[in-house]
Amino acid sequence: MGSTPDNAMLDQPCAMRRAMKGIRSVLHKEDTLLDVLDRYPEAIRVMREYEAETGHCICCEMLFATIEEVATHYRLDLELLMQRLEVRK
Repeated sequence: MGSTPDNAMLDQPCAMRRAMKGIRSVLHKEDTLLDVLDRYPEAIRVMREYEAETGHCICCEMLFATIEEVATHYRLDLELLMQRLEVRK
């Protein structure tokens, strides 16, 4: 059974679906760290600060994890993390 273009798009990660539709939306907890860093290159500074705080290279260890998974794994405040990652200066 082959995939139609609509079904194929449903199999893609949330951020990729939004990009394919031409919609640049806000950050969602289901977005992967890779998606976030791709959309907001400035967010690497925020992640470096968290890496210094945790003593772990979060980008190395959790690049394909969701923002929610990152926050849970390192016991970070999810809402604060998302707010800080969305800041674009």
